[in-house]
Amino acid sequence: MAERHLLLRPQARRSRLVARVVLASVASPETIRKVVAADVRRRLLRLRAAVLLVVAAGTGGLVVVLVGRWLRRWFGGDLGGLPLGPKLPWGRQASNIDDPLFGTIKYSRSGLKGDDNAWEIFMNGLNFPTHSPIREHIRQLFSRPQFDEELRTLFDWLVVDGSERLTCTEAERFSQGIKGHLYVLTQCRKKVPLVNASKEDQNWLREKFDEIFPEERPLNRENFNGFAKLVLLRRVVRTLMESIGLQKLQGGVAQPLVVQVRVELGGDRPPFKLHTVAPVSRPALPSGENLCRIREGDGDGMEEGDEDEAEFDFCDGSG
Repeated sequence: MAERHLLLRPQARRSRLVARVVLASVASPETIRKVVAADVRRRLLRLRAAVLLVVAAGTGGLVVVLVGRWLRRWFGGDLGGLPLGPKLPWGRQASNIDDPLFGTIKYSRSGLKGDDNAWEIFMNGLNFPTHSPIREHIRQLFSRPQFDEELRTLFDWLVVDGSERLTCTEAERFSQGIKGHLYVLTQCRKKVPLVNASKEDQNWLREKFDEIFPEERPLNRENFNGFAKLVLLRRVVRTLMESIGLQKLQGGVAQPLVVQVRVELGGDRPPFKLHTVAPVSRPALPSGENLCRIREGDGDGMEEGDEDEAEFDFCDGSG
């Protein structure tokens, strides 16, 4: 029976060849393309099955990874949905990075390595409306060419001896140098200072920095901006969360909010400064409550350095 099968194989091959010649002479280019694609997919499935058999025999999983990467490079990354394993952008398996304080928020490694969507992932993770006025304001601010250039200048000030990459120590210096305050537009004497970098943030930076920014993919001038925007925005949002709570913040603010941020580097370097006014992001409320008052510790006014005694408070607009 086996001999009969072997004798039939050349005849079957000739039949397929004749069928292809006939198809090429009468079919449209689109039909030919689909047939060729189906044939390639069938061959890839056979190849994958063969590789899996080799792995099962004890050769090792490295063969699957190497063959999968080679096939992706050959076919431009499109394998018709064949599950040939994960893409490996830096020679190792890509995985998400958990936010040090908000565990449900996960950043892609590419996002933390320069893509400007990392701050959007942060806002999504906290369930801020995608098209809210405040997010549109942030998009406009972060997309300004002048702001990007100012961040690049900040990078140049942070690096030591003209290095082309930021070290963990220099990244910590950036994080710990963030100062500033927030206040309602009409109440400039009642300011809330920005929170400091948390212990979780500092530990996360020390433990994850070399993993996220290895030698072959450093935190350099080209991709610093996306990282800096995320860090700056997280600090402002954390300040508001500690002052009024996440739930109220998600609903939006009913008064324009002034945001003044600076990054102090010490020495003779001038601080990096960011000043913006966040717009009203909350619709009119039936109860009349709004972000209208800041509680104070003692007295009516505030002097510079006393901001830590104040916090935002929601109150009745009639009061």
